[in-house]
Amino acid sequence: IQMILLTHGHLDHAGSLVPLQQAFDVPTYLPRLEQALFETLPKQGDWFGAPHMNRPCGRIDYWLNDGDMIELGQTQLHFISTPGHTPGQGCYYDENDIFVGDTLFSGSVGRTDLPMGDNVLMQQSLAKLIELPGHLRVHSGHGPVTTLAQELATNPFLEFLR
Repeated sequence: IQMILLTHGHLDHAGSLVPLQQAFDVPTYLPRLEQALFETLPKQGDWFGAPHMNRPCGRIDYWLNDGDMIELGQTQLHFISTPGHTPGQGCYYDENDIFVGDTLFSGSVGRTDLPMGDNVLMQQSLAKLIELPGHLRVHSGHGPVTTLAQELATNPFLEFLR
């Protein structure tokens, strides 16, 4: 492990940050627009009636803005801001793969009915995503791998983009 890339600040994605940082002394990246949500980790479990899930925040070494680049050896990762599921949800991609967090799933999209979600921003973000090359393999926070082309062709939540 050379770095920790967080797509957003929900507890199911960032809740294990502290033990990861204790095990691996590597830099951690998070979208800048996620700072306010990330800082709620110690009480996010309460939102879902599960206070035992509350977690400490951990350390963020690099706050990312739309268009930022990250170097990982010979690989250049692009960061693209895709708000909607959360205020600062973001994706990381290279020439073959995109890590989308909870923006897009195989056959679905991220929820916008949670605190700080925004359906209009989600639609704008999905439109932005499908401008990327269709061959990109989509790795979401939940579910199987798919491609952008497959989702554009079959995902009912992307019908407005066809």
